[in-house]
Amino acid sequence: MLERIERYAQRALTLADDFVQLARAESQTYLLEPVNLAELMIDASDEVWPQAHAKRIALDTATDSHDSGDDARTRQHSE
Repeated sequence: MLERIERYAQRALTLADDFVQLARAESQTYLLEPVNLAELMIDASDEVWPQAHAKRIALDTATDSHDSGDDARTRQHSE
């Protein structure tokens, strides 16, 4: 019974924290700017590459972009 109460209390605290973060996000002003999605994809794949490699998951970061697609494959395979 106490374990169930603890789980519910933890869930309530998590929800409260999520609402606080949402309120903060909604109160901020944001500056929109262009983003290079190929670079973003490369950065994201670099972040998860160690975990993927450990689990033998292949990451394919090839893009249609001529200026960054080759770099993406080179960076991924060189690590």
